[in-house]
Amino acid sequence: IRPGDGDAAVIRAFCEDGDGTREKFLAVSADCNGRHVELDPFQGAAMAVAECTRNIVCVGAKPLGTTDCLNFGNPEVPEQMWRFAQAVDGLAAACSALDAPVVSGNVSLYNETDGKAILPTPTVAVVGQLEDPEHRLGLGFEADGDLIAHLGVPSRGVLGASEWLVQHSGKVTGAPVGIDLEAEAALQHAMLDLARAKALRSAHDISDGGFAVALAESCIAHGHGARVSLPSSEDAPAHALLFSEEPTRIIVSLAPGKAGEVSDICKRHGVPFQKIGTVTGQTLAIEDVCEVPVEALSESHAAALDAIVS
Repeated sequence: IRPGDGDAAVIRAFCEDGDGTREKFLAVSADCNGRHVELDPFQGAAMAVAECTRNIVCVGAKPLGTTDCLNFGNPEVPEQMWRFAQAVDGLAAACSALDAPVVSGNVSLYNETDGKAILPTPTVAVVGQLEDPEHRLGLGFEADGDLIAHLGVPSRGVLGASEWLVQHSGKVTGAPVGIDLEAEAALQHAMLDLARAKALRSAHDISDGGFAVALAESCIAHGHGARVSLPSSEDAPAHALLFSEEPTRIIVSLAPGKAGEVSDICKRHGVPFQKIGTVTGQTLAIEDVCEVPVEALSESHAAALDAIVS
């Protein structure tokens, strides 16, 4: 799986052992959202680990180990040192809860321009391994008629530190999102069991940009449209449910005949499973919100970097 085709890259490595040379299939992902660390360094750092390990299980691999690069401002400033200490504690809590031990890392301090520190950015990278290459999953919707479902904690519509709020306010603001590491671990265990059971066609975690962006990316990957409803029971505005970056959520697609099996596996792990729509046509339609041709989404996605650097 090439970068961009799945939540993590998957590579084939040839490893020598006492019985000769054999193949291993390794998944690799790196993540950190400095905006969330800025609002709450403990929770934001824990979310970085969770997103990285969630990416690994979304391609069908079990996380094995973590490395990190802790990028912060001047530690002689008390507030910066407090952020650093809190982030280290958040990393430790998440690595323990998600069984992804830190095996190496480094620290980069004094990252400032004209006395202004960068966003605190404890970047993490996780390596995992697939038991069988047939377990691997991409992020793109595969076939018309497939069901689309939401796995994990329903959105509360919290927009703190989200890309949407930054674009509309020009600053990192709002209430911290936070993460329930017990619920995250349950979701990741369920996702790994689903991959090993070959019960899904695709899986894509909800992170930067929220539900709407994850859904658009799943449509863009293979040019399939979708018709869905917003997965929440909360009385929150549509834009908040579309763009909240709350963790512990995955969008999956599956053949209709697999719905019972997927539901059973999720129930066994105590993970909410909600059918939200169907893969169909050439348009992304979100009920009572919007209808956008997948071609238009793809063109906008392809041109995004030009708009930033030009």
